[in-house]
Amino acid sequence: MTTGPPFAIGDIVVLKTGHSPQEVWDIRRSRPRGEFYEMRCMYLSAKNSSYGDFYETASRWRRASDYRLFEPHKTDKEVEIPMPKLYQTNGDEPRYGTFLTKDSRGRMVLEMKPEGNVESFEPKQLEEVLPYTVELAQLMPNSGETGRTMNVLAEQGQVQKDDVLLELVSGLMWRVKKLDSKCRSPKQNKSQWMKIPAEFVTFGEPEPSE
Repeated sequence: MTTGPPFAIGDIVVLKTGHSPQEVWDIRRSRPRGEFYEMRCMYLSAKNSSYGDFYETASRWRRASDYRLFEPHKTDKEVEIPMPKLYQTNGDEPRYGTFLTKDSRGRMVLEMKPEGNVESFEPKQLEEVLPYTVELAQLMPNSGETGRTMNVLAEQGQVQKDDVLLELVSGLMWRVKKLDSKCRSPKQNKSQWMKIPAEFVTFGEPEPSE
């Protein structure tokens, strides 16, 4: 019996025999009997260049079992380039700036927006601006949560904690594990989602009333 696909669209993966990260663009069951899953991916180096559109740079269909999740902090030599961090000043009328460095006194040096001038602040005067993200936990039949989680960009109020979501492209189910997870590198997930109305139910004999 074939279970759900091991990856989702938007996941960053790498070939088990390689080191270059790729983004999952498409997933399908194999032909003709759908005994395993196949994926088509694009190398990030091609995606971020001007080589052409997806159909010119995406890889051929390959078995999903040929890939593993990309984990640069463990084994891979290629490390993602960190995005500039945006900070706001504390107060009733916050000002915004991009972090540049720390000076010799430990103050944080920012390039202020929109003027572009450079100013320094004590760390306690600033708060990092993070996108609103939610953490999802993958669900599997007969086993509950798999331990696999991902953070995605969301709009505040769009989902609530413990909502159950169906990822339409992959058929995977996810539970909203944490709201406002403050993830600095959320997945740019392109899947379509459906929220499934659900509530916790415990089956069994009712507890005796006193």
